[in-house]
Amino acid sequence: MVRNFPDPEEQRQQTPKASTVFPVAQLSAAVSRYFVERKHMSDNNVFNNNKLPTPANDNLLTETEVAKRLGVTKRCLQAWRYRGGGPRFVKISDRCIRYRPDDVGEFVETRLRVSTSDPGAGGAS
Repeated sequence: MVRNFPDPEEQRQQTPKASTVFPVAQLSAAVSRYFVERKHMSDNNVFNNNKLPTPANDNLLTETEVAKRLGVTKRCLQAWRYRGGGPRFVKISDRCIRYRPDDVGEFVETRLRVSTSDPGAGGAS
């Protein structure tokens, strides 16, 4: 039985050149540099959301956060916005609704009752 071994010269011609193959260490270093530079660029970016000039944006709550705090569903908050009667909200765009914590707190305060027959501040005495 005769084995045919490939010619070493033929193998060298088939393997990619060293310049096209990245060693793992070089690739890892390149990726690390990319992310460090990218973070540095985002820190200096004027459009970075963390650097908006309005400090009130830091305190705005999402629909999910408010629903969780009040113990209701997001759909319930949407219905309240449509019909009225829910906490006041900020309409940033058609699809971006936020709530101020003070407005949510005020909404909860107006719903405090002493008993089930208590009509609240807006009810008849």
